[in-house]
Amino acid sequence: MGNLHTIQSDPSQLPPSKREKNIFKLIQFAKDPRGTLERCRDHHGDLFLLESAVVHEKIVGFCGPEMLKQYDEKVAQGIIVREGAFPPGIIELLGNILPTLDGEIHDERKVAVMEAFSPDQLQLYKPIIYDIIEKDYQLWANQNGQISIALNVKKMVFKVFLAILYGVTPADYDNTHDRFRAFVDGYIHAIPKSAKKAHPDGISSKKTILDELIAPAIKESQQRVANSTAIPCVLDVLIAKNQLPLDVIHEEAFHFLFAGLGGVQCLVVNTFTAEIVHSQVAAKLHQSLEAFTATYPNPLEHLNELGYANHFLTEVTRIYRAGPTQLFTRTTEDIEFTTADGVFKIPKGALAVAGLEATSTHPNIWSEPMIFNPDRYAQERDESYMRCPFSIGKQVGGRKCAGYSLAMLILQCALVARFDYTWEMTPNQDYTLEIGSSTPMPVGHLVAVDFKRKSFTTCK
Repeated sequence: MGNLHTIQSDPSQLPPSKREKNIFKLIQFAKDPRGTLERCRDHHGDLFLLESAVVHEKIVGFCGPEMLKQYDEKVAQGIIVREGAFPPGIIELLGNILPTLDGEIHDERKVAVMEAFSPDQLQLYKPIIYDIIEKDYQLWANQNGQISIALNVKKMVFKVFLAILYGVTPADYDNTHDRFRAFVDGYIHAIPKSAKKAHPDGISSKKTILDELIAPAIKESQQRVANSTAIPCVLDVLIAKNQLPLDVIHEEAFHFLFAGLGGVQCLVVNTFTAEIVHSQVAAKLHQSLEAFTATYPNPLEHLNELGYANHFLTEVTRIYRAGPTQLFTRTTEDIEFTTADGVFKIPKGALAVAGLEATSTHPNIWSEPMIFNPDRYAQERDESYMRCPFSIGKQVGGRKCAGYSLAMLILQCALVARFDYTWEMTPNQDYTLEIGSSTPMPVGHLVAVDFKRKSFTTCK
C-alpha cells in the first residue's frame, strides 16, 4: 500500500490518470472483460474507472492484493453487493445461487454447502476419484491407435463430477449420462447471450439437467439417507445434514456442475500441455514423481507431500485460465478506497469488477508473471490475494474458490495416476490455447499415440 503517512487525508474523485472516459473502452469491456481489465491495470493502476458521457454506466476495476482486500471488506460490510450486478436475463438463467446472493442468506447457505467439501469429506472422496481416473487411463490404453487426450480428459472429469456430486458410480455411468456434457456446454454458451432475456438454449439445457439428471439423483440420495446407506457424495451430505430446502439443493447442485466442470477439465488437460511444452519443467516433474512413488507405494495418503509436483500443479492453476476471472457487484453508496496514490471516492451505483486473473498475473507481484515456473513456490509465503485460483469464490484468509480443495485433489490424482503410463505425442500439432474461451484447451486437442501402462523396464 506504500507509505501510508504520505497519503492524502481528504478523499477525492479519481484523477484523470485513473479514469477512462471512452465509450469504446466500455464496449471493449463488454466483449472482453478479462483483457480490458488487464490493459487498464497496466495503464491506470490497480484502481480505475471506466465511464462515458454517452451511457450512464460506470465500471470500477479492482486489481492486485490491496485492492482485492479492500473490495472484500466492502462486500462484508454490505456496501458492495451482488444484487443488480448481473443483467436480468442472466439472473433469470442463473437463478438464486450463491454468486447472486448477498448478506445472511448467502453466508448461511455457503456454510451449509461447505459441509460437503470439508477435509473429512474430501478424504472420503479421494479413493473414488483416484479409482475413476486410474480405470479411465486403462481404457485409454485399451483404445490403441490415436487418442485425443483433451477429449478423453473431459469425459473422465465428467465421470468424477457425477460420482462426487450426485453419487453416480462408475458402474451406473453409461452413454445416457455422457450426453449431459453437451447440455452443460449448451447452458454455458447461452450465458453471454442472455443479457436482456435468458436464452432459450440455456433454459432448455438447464431444465434437461435438472429434470433428467439432478432430480432423479436427489431421489436416490434421499432413499440412501433414509435407509442409512449414504455414500460419499455431495448430495448425500446435504440431504443428511438437512440444512437446506430441497429446491435450494436442486439449484446449487446444478451450480456446482456448471461452475466447476469446465474449469477442472481445462486444468487437467493443461497439466498435460504444460508438461509437453516446458521440457525442462517436465524433467524435474518426472524426477519428483519418481522419488514420490519410490517413497510412498500408497500415494493417496501422501498427496500433500508431492513436493515439486504440487508446485507444478499450483503454477498450472495460476497460468492457465479456468473459468470466469471477474467478480461483478454494485456499489450501494459512495465508497472510499485507500491506494498508494491517495484516498479516492468511488461513486454509488457503479459496477464494481474485481479482476482476479489480473491479480494472479500482476507484474508488480509476480516475477516474470507469464513464465511457467513452479520453482517460484519452493519457499513458503503468504499468497493471500496474490493468487486467485479457480477464479470465483471466497474463503477465510484470501480469495479462493469454494471447490478449490476438491479441484486440487482431482488434479493431484490425475497427475499421480498418469505416471504409471507412457505415450507419444503426434508430430506437428498445435499446442497454443483456444482464443475466446473461458476454459481454453490446446487447439490440436493433444493427440497422442501408443498410450500404455509402463513395463518394469520402460521409462517415460
